[in-house]
Amino acid sequence: MKKIIYYIILFTTLVYSKTTCSQNINSLIDSSYQYISEKYYEYKFIDSIKSKKLAEIFLKKAKKQKDTINTITGYSFLGEVFNDDKIYLNYIDSLIKKTKRKPTKMFPAYAYLDKGRYFIHKGINSQSLKNYLLVKKYTDLYRNDSLRYIAIKSISVLNGKNGNYSEAKKLRLKAYNFYNNYSENKENLQYCTLLINISSNYLKEKKYDSAIFFNEKALKLSIEGNFSDLIGYSFYRKGQIEFNQKKYLLAINNLKKSISGIIEDENYIILSKSYNLIAESYSKLNQQEKALIYNLKIDSLYQKTNITQASQKKSYTFLIKHYKEKKDLKNQLKYIEKLLIVDSILNSREKKLAKTFTEKYDIPKLKTEKEEAIKQLEEKALTSNKIKIVLGIIALLAIILVVYQYRKRKILKQRFYKLQVKLENKKEILPKQNTIMEAFSLSKDITTTILKQLDLFEANNEFTSNNITLNSLAKSLNTNSNYLSKTINHFKEKSFSSYLNDLRINYALEILQTDTTLKKYTIKAIANEVGFKKAESFSNAFYKKTGLKPSFYIKELNKKEVA
Repeated sequence: MKKIIYYIILFTTLVYSKTTCSQNINSLIDSSYQYISEKYYEYKFIDSIKSKKLAEIFLKKAKKQKDTINTITGYSFLGEVFNDDKIYLNYIDSLIKKTKRKPTKMFPAYAYLDKGRYFIHKGINSQSLKNYLLVKKYTDLYRNDSLRYIAIKSISVLNGKNGNYSEAKKLRLKAYNFYNNYSENKENLQYCTLLINISSNYLKEKKYDSAIFFNEKALKLSIEGNFSDLIGYSFYRKGQIEFNQKKYLLAINNLKKSISGIIEDENYIILSKSYNLIAESYSKLNQQEKALIYNLKIDSLYQKTNITQASQKKSYTFLIKHYKEKKDLKNQLKYIEKLLIVDSILNSREKKLAKTFTEKYDIPKLKTEKEEAIKQLEEKALTSNKIKIVLGIIALLAIILVVYQYRKRKILKQRFYKLQVKLENKKEILPKQNTIMEAFSLSKDITTTILKQLDLFEANNEFTSNNITLNSLAKSLNTNSNYLSKTINHFKEKSFSSYLNDLRINYALEILQTDTTLKKYTIKAIANEVGFKKAESFSNAFYKKTGLKPSFYIKELNKKEVA
């Protein structure tokens, strides 16, 4: 009953918690767009259910207020959380189609601008450029200078990506003059971004003082405006400048500062470049293990985002070399294949048919290396298979040996226990002697005398002397060796040596059973104690008599005592 009450309370609490949480999120519709947006980014990577709900609330609020710009953002959020770009693209295309019929100062120019932003973040620069050019077209026609110069700034970024640095600089300075003529624009995001991009142009020209001037200006405005993403980009540019100045430790420090802001903006292309510069800085400082960490981060980022860009080529080149030196063919081949894929995508995107990776690494060389790596892996696999077969045979033999040893030990233990039963029941280990006098060549008197003397010999344990021979015993019994031998053969039914050995082994079994001190002796000492000159002779006689080695027998006796 208590359990039932517990589960009812638990279920009620969960339902209430879920309902309360849902109510709290739903109440956000009356909050500002900025607040809902911040909450969306807060939960985006940690709680997909909440982030989806927040995206829906943002969109619902925008639609309710007929706010087209924030409606675009709402669809962008939905596309992100559902991992479906069509949600955003379908809406933006329908908006463009609708507003093209009756263009205004804002639309369709703003829609093209946002679509250009989408493609540049995806690394699809050709599509991005098409949209920015359409922004320029509509803003020229309908006189929206703010959007026009944002488009010009964005086109300059694409010019820079294509290596048209002089044209990029020209466009940026044109935009810079526009912003300077309108003081109200000087503190906005676009102006800060422009300053960072102008800094990039001066960096390309190795005019470090000018590059630092514009970047520091951008950093100051970003901090004042609390633009966390632009603070990240400013630190990235600062690290870039220091890298070019060969100030590698300073570069690493500032590039690391840039990471959180860049991640917040989800600009994975710049994040990859930042990792790349950190990795190269560590390489220049001969800290290859740290360089390896950041090159692996670039690979991990590529797997996560599937966005291809040039810094990955440097990273994969490093990883190929690293694993080649480590003789890790599997990883070497893995990164060769990744490098070939990245190069193929980049060349296709840039419409270049045959281009070398770097001055040190070209495609034919890489393909040859790939084939060599595959060949070595195949040879390794063949060798590995042979080793597996050999190891399999060894394992099989080991199993057979273990089974054999197990069965052997089991048999030996059975023999031990049978022997113990006989000893405990005071049964004679020796076979019963022959008592038939008939058909024996010696007279009854002589035979009776010898047998009585043998009984005394056995009772007094005289057989423990290690100097006894057939002749010496015959002499001590006042008979001759021939009579003694015949008597033992007939009545004991064994040879003299077997008779003597059996007496000694029986005696050994008896005293080992009762004398705890004797069990601590060596096999040689026990052998001498019962009449054997050599330990080997004793062990052989013991095994012949009992089917056990004396060492095993003593070990089992000790176990029995402990138990």
